[in-house]
Amino acid sequence: MISKVIRLADLKNTPKDLVVYGGTFDPIHEGHLSVIKGLLKSFHKVLLAPTDQNPWKKSNATNLELRREMIRLVINAENLQKDTDISDISYVYTEEFITQLREDTKNSNKPIYWAIGEDSIESPPKWKNFDKLNLIVVAAPVSVDIHATQIRNGENPVHPALDDFVRLKDLY
Repeated sequence: MISKVIRLADLKNTPKDLVVYGGTFDPIHEGHLSVIKGLLKSFHKVLLAPTDQNPWKKSNATNLELRREMIRLVINAENLQKDTDISDISYVYTEEFITQLREDTKNSNKPIYWAIGEDSIESPPKWKNFDKLNLIVVAAPVSVDIHATQIRNGENPVHPALDDFVRLKDLY
């Protein structure tokens, strides 16, 4: 199967087991949460996959372990821990993540659902080896218009569950 991009609304009614939601999550915010909550209407589990480094950005403001900890804090505060997991696979390109996931789960032939926000619907065909990944990319609506850059620049606050963490770690 060649990879393809579909909208979340176009998924058939049968709930799917798992979707991977990759991104930088620097930091995780209400926009990400709106995507996660939307995905949980069609999937039993969302696997959050923070990237080591977004290949389209020069650097991250925060290291991967701190971003994973922030994701944990927010997911727990939102009471989403039973419906989400946080991946420990290190990757830069989606292709690296997919290769490792397939090796770990022994599902080399089964397509994998990979979520993005609808605001990024044009980007998957530009991904490294996108046509060979055997992915179904699901574009989910983003109901909260906020960007991590706005948080890092102090234009919007962090999620309340991150207030103390961000202050203690001197982030953003």
